[in-house]
Amino acid sequence: MKLPKLIGATLAMAAIQCVAAHAADLFLVNLRTTCKSFDGDRMVRTSSSTATILKDYVANQDPASSNTVRDLRLVYDPEGDRISIANSSGEILADVIGFGNSTTLSNSDDTHRERHAFVFVGSNSEAAGSALISERLMRDGDNNITRLTSHGTFQYGQPGDDTTGAQICTGSFSVGRKLVIKTPPPPPEPTP
Repeated sequence: MKLPKLIGATLAMAAIQCVAAHAADLFLVNLRTTCKSFDGDRMVRTSSSTATILKDYVANQDPASSNTVRDLRLVYDPEGDRISIANSSGEILADVIGFGNSTTLSNSDDTHRERHAFVFVGSNSEAAGSALISERLMRDGDNNITRLTSHGTFQYGQPGDDTTGAQICTGSFSVGRKLVIKTPPPPPEPTP
């Protein structure tokens, strides 16, 4: 009976460490988007921001998620080169915008980059637009990114379907502080 508890506690700690290690690479994002479409002959503009993106995500979960807006963050994942929704444990829940196939200009020590990248909306595998991104990076002795500041602009188009019309969207984002993960305390040691 004591061995399964010990194994369970060990696996729980390993899982927490894996999540914390991955989450150490996530940076908080502020994002604003404006989309234009036509409703008959009238031009309609819809705007979204970090807060509205998180609220919409929570409202559209089916079945309802235990996550609340307070539990969610909009983050940039440099490894995946994407802006995503993550929970307070650093788990990626949904992609918002991905960047790919970029042309990158960089200084000799790779601390300043200018990039032109294709934009992928959500989890879509087809590029829908492009982005111009400016990045400043600080690295530790092991070449891990310790600080990242970035800002950029993007534009993309979405074709219409049976329920919604075509949209043309523009936006901007800025990346700043690292996401700080509050890990729960380790489980108590089993008593002999």
